[in-house]
Amino acid sequence: MTTKDWLNRGWALDREITALESAKRRAYDRCVSGVASVSGAPGGGGASDGGLSRYADFAAQVDAQIDKLVGIKQEIAAVIAEVPDTTLRTLLTKRYLNFEKWEKIAVDLNYSWRWTMKMHRQALQAVEPLIAKRTC
Repeated sequence: MTTKDWLNRGWALDREITALESAKRRAYDRCVSGVASVSGAPGGGGASDGGLSRYADFAAQVDAQIDKLVGIKQEIAAVIAEVPDTTLRTLLTKRYLNFEKWEKIAVDLNYSWRWTMKMHRQALQAVEPLIAKRTC
């Protein structure tokens, strides 16, 4: 895995966390709407208890997965924090933790797009030994 690939794990993780949170929210909405319709029916309380229990199990599984994904994102943030140069750290944070486009990063840093790309190469070179140290 290249340095860039290692850092890019955050992009996929962010999308996955968003999808998991959305699935959890939809499951909760279904569970609650099912409880409301069943609780008005005579003797319907037992079904809602099972639905709530299943939702709680699903929510716990989603939360455990989100915890794993957030842990990987924290690992990326920790490596970026070890980069000694402030500008390179800022560039890496904007790109790999905030998921900003290169054009916006260049404007925010007050550099040309081409210079930003050159700094990115420098930032990747600075990160490479830090990742190697963690994976050994």
